[in-house]
Amino acid sequence: IFAWGSMALMGGIYYVVPRMVKRDLLSSKLGNLHFVLMWLGILLAVVTLLAGYSQGRNYLEPVLVVNLAVVIVWVIFAVNIFGTMARNGAAKVHPGLKFVSASILFLGLTYVVANFIPLNGIQDDSMIWFFAHMEVNGWFMIGLMGLMYYVVPQLMGLGDRPNVNKTLSAIHFVTLMVF
Repeated sequence: IFAWGSMALMGGIYYVVPRMVKRDLLSSKLGNLHFVLMWLGILLAVVTLLAGYSQGRNYLEPVLVVNLAVVIVWVIFAVNIFGTMARNGAAKVHPGLKFVSASILFLGLTYVVANFIPLNGIQDDSMIWFFAHMEVNGWFMIGLMGLMYYVVPQLMGLGDRPNVNKTLSAIHFVTLMVF
């Protein structure tokens, strides 16, 4: 479910970010590479888990090789999205970009910390549950909010101009980050 949901969210991010910044994606080749490597990583995770290879940690079951593959795929995705955002020459930043950026950083950083910093006992259990909650909150919820800042005005017939109050958008973003 996490892999499928992540692929869906990444596809949404690949769709809306170029539209928010009014520029083409930094590299369609990187996007295609990301897609292929993501599916290979999912396949590698499924095969290794079905073969009985696991770290034995809830929510962090994949072995080191799979974790390294995930980090490489995540870096390719982040470079392509942040590179596309960096090409934005507009004076105004679309409010959804803050949420998309935060979601990419949240899961990337928590994944690395949870998988590559050795902890024992209660500290490890706390990290596992922190990561599990950040999967839902930091990646899916915040990422989907970023998409909605683009999609909802489109559905309302307003085109690509976000119909949001800047102050409320800032409060929304800061409140989520503090939470």
